[in-house]
Amino acid sequence: QHLEGALLTNMGQQARLGRYPLHFHMSDCVHGSTLAKNVIWESNQRCVVIHGSHNVTVSENVAYDTKGHCFMLEDGGEWDNKFLYNLGAKTATNIKIRDQETDDFPSTFWITNPSNHWVGNVAAGSAGPGIWFELKLRAPSSGLDINRGINPKFLPLGTFDNNTAHSNGFRAGITTYRSGYRAPPGTTWNNIKVYKNERAYGIQHSSFMILVR
Repeated sequence: QHLEGALLTNMGQQARLGRYPLHFHMSDCVHGSTLAKNVIWESNQRCVVIHGSHNVTVSENVAYDTKGHCFMLEDGGEWDNKFLYNLGAKTATNIKIRDQETDDFPSTFWITNPSNHWVGNVAAGSAGPGIWFELKLRAPSSGLDINRGINPKFLPLGTFDNNTAHSNGFRAGITTYRSGYRAPPGTTWNNIKVYKNERAYGIQHSSFMILVR
């Protein structure tokens, strides 16, 4: 599956589960699948959602003036996906699809499983954090064999290099708020750039063993 160079505007349906501009839904391993050089503009709900799917490459996309979490892993059962050189700007709050969602406190990059890869991405102008590690596993992925017995708060980080979070709103540019991250030794946020955020550059909440450089 390959989608490149498309303009998607006024897509996504507010408060309806699964209605997003670009969505991999419970696709399992999809080696070679790419979403590249697309523009998502004025989305009504989220941007690129990877759900229960693995080995997707999301690269060089731009999302502007969107509502709710933007580039996201949906329920913590997503592995080895690559988010490379994407730009998300002006991520606005949205009404929640259901009570357990947090789109009313949106982040441009919303991360539920750290065992994926983020390189060279930019989060700018979110109403909430630019990049949010809200690590958790929930249904339906929690019921799959590949996820049996795991807790994303303790998983190794794939790659987190050269990412930027600036001019974001409430709380921080990058945060592990609420869930925390009990990272394995050697976990590194490498060459990150965080500036001009409303409250703080970064917040590591209930987190351990993360080297920031």
